[in-house]
Amino acid sequence: MATGKIYGTRTALTGGGAGALDALDGAALNDKDIISVYLAGYMYWYWLNAASAAAEVSPAIISPDTNAGDKRWILLSAYTNKVFLGNLLTMGSSVLDATNKDSYILGYHYTIAEENIAILRYYSFATTSIIRIGGGLASCNAATQLDFCAAANNTTTTGSVKMSVTGTGVGIGTAAPASPCAVNREADDGVIIGLEQGDVVEGTISVSGTTVSYNAFVGSHYTQLKNSQVEPPVGAVMCSTGDIIPCEKNKTTKTEVSKESAITVVTKEQAKERIPVQVEDKNVVISETTTYEYDPENDIEKPTTVTTYGTKEVLKNRIKKGFFHDKETREFFKINNGFEKEDEKFFSVVEEVVPAANKEYFVYVKPTTTAGDAKVYGVWVGKMTDDSNGHSFGKNNKPIYLVAQVGLFKIRVTDTNGNIANGDFLETSTREFEAQKQTGANKTKSTIGKSVTAVDWATVAADPVLGYKWQLIPCIF
Repeated sequence: MATGKIYGTRTALTGGGAGALDALDGAALNDKDIISVYLAGYMYWYWLNAASAAAEVSPAIISPDTNAGDKRWILLSAYTNKVFLGNLLTMGSSVLDATNKDSYILGYHYTIAEENIAILRYYSFATTSIIRIGGGLASCNAATQLDFCAAANNTTTTGSVKMSVTGTGVGIGTAAPASPCAVNREADDGVIIGLEQGDVVEGTISVSGTTVSYNAFVGSHYTQLKNSQVEPPVGAVMCSTGDIIPCEKNKTTKTEVSKESAITVVTKEQAKERIPVQVEDKNVVISETTTYEYDPENDIEKPTTVTTYGTKEVLKNRIKKGFFHDKETREFFKINNGFEKEDEKFFSVVEEVVPAANKEYFVYVKPTTTAGDAKVYGVWVGKMTDDSNGHSFGKNNKPIYLVAQVGLFKIRVTDTNGNIANGDFLETSTREFEAQKQTGANKTKSTIGKSVTAVDWATVAADPVLGYKWQLIPCIF
């Protein structure tokens, strides 16, 4: 059914006062206008029949008090403020394929004259889908606080706030974060943050009294490999080459161009495809549930039946991803490589790598075969990321690796300077990747760290591949 104008919600049906439905001047109303009225816990939906001329019977038929003529508001439906939507609510500004979608849910402001509160908004574009909670609409006020509540079981009312997002920051365990990210332990001393990988705790941050402890801690710095380098083994001793790693960033340049230069016209057959989709099968009924709402105005119970159907697979046509249909020329087209379409505009897109200013500077590292090398840098940890895109360091398309320099980590040691006692300082050896017991008893500029365990080389077998003895041991840096 086509509609005319959609009006805002009224607060009374009759009486002619401010906010009443019948107070709207009939001279300004048009056939098929839509309006809602919220009254006593009910939401009434009406449409205007300009040729009705029926007698007023509230709430089914409402006549304007002024310039009514034959115009009447006809009741479409009435709901309590509890609305059953079944197991699916789907929204969208369009149901057309390959078309931008934008929908939102709003709430009334405390002051009715103010813009509504944005509860939820979603976008779905060609390559991105975004959900915004509590804001994101220029025509609406944003929320001042978002609270996420939970309880220990499913019979607890209200629950407690476990996380809050405010204009100040994000609070975990607190509804009043005093910093951009505040983590509050609600109980006494203990773990406040657990760092997990694969659901296994690898480290923690805990509180004891007023002391914060970083547990299972190792501090690392970034590095990257030169083209000729091979990744060393974990615990390998590395030295600085003295060469600073150049820093880069990706730069995207968009230039608006004509449609003709950005597209290639194709046939309808090239633009569409036939794919299997799941749809409701009205021949298969899985369940039916009937609920009843009491209507005190008419003293009746209104039944609502919700039927859950099975599904079946059917073939449907759709336009392929990246293909479009021009509503004016009726042509089908695709976007050429190196171009983008945004709404009804077209752009050339050039991606390039350029030098980055104000980035952090780190050095390349390498193994050494010099005993007591003063250029010692740390111990090899491993790869952190596959590239440095988004990081404040390095060449964008090369992996980032970590070298341990602070805390407790493992180190490769060998027997070139004898047995290692618990507490001995360690330094580089003449064997690549390996540390040895430091010759002097005092810490020097060539000291890597301190062993926290003893190694008796008489109990260690030689590596059959390397031809010498080595072992991986814990070390404090």
